[in-house]
Amino acid sequence: MEALSNDKINFIGIHGIGGVGKTTLVKEIGKRAKSDKLFDEVVMVVVSQNPDIKKIQDEIAGMLGFTSLINQPSATERTSMLCARLRDVKKILVILDDVWAKLDLAAVGIPFGHDHKGCKIIITTRHEQVCNSMGMKMQRTKIVHLSVLSEKDSWNLFKKNVGHVVDSNVLTVVVNEVCKECGGLPIVLVTVGSAMKDKDDPTLWDEAAREL
Repeated sequence: MEALSNDKINFIGIHGIGGVGKTTLVKEIGKRAKSDKLFDEVVMVVVSQNPDIKKIQDEIAGMLGFTSLINQPSATERTSMLCARLRDVKKILVILDDVWAKLDLAAVGIPFGHDHKGCKIIITTRHEQVCNSMGMKMQRTKIVHLSVLSEKDSWNLFKKNVGHVVDSNVLTVVVNEVCKECGGLPIVLVTVGSAMKDKDDPTLWDEAAREL
């Protein structure tokens, strides 16, 4: 959150392996940015492995209530219109989730740097080089590596989701095994923990350990 309120930073790249919690993190950042009123507008879109520029533009426009863009057939005009609309917002946070390769922000119509100093961009990606390729040309960049949780933090998160079964002497070994098999990935720890919540049948835990 510190980087969000720092006017000297206009690009934040978050990278890490799949399941480490990048999307969850930026969703929370977006919520906090709104509640703390750090920006006039906050928009978030999923870019994915095969980015569709028109879809990205439409989703951003939709979040801004800019419906006239959606029916605009000209790709050049769409880019120009979106760029002008974003420039009209004094302070805006644009979150681009799940970016797999360098995305041409100018082609989308997202102004940045000297073109709009009030526009801050956050991307999430599995690849550090994507952060470097998109952020290096901007003077004010922060790159963050999101890593897996420590054994202690993994256990605390798992325990929080799985419920009272962690106190069972009968299940201690297999519950710990399942937790370790989650590999420190928050999304896996939460998903598996929630699925096994309050289940005290050893057979179910053995099956979960095998499946992981």
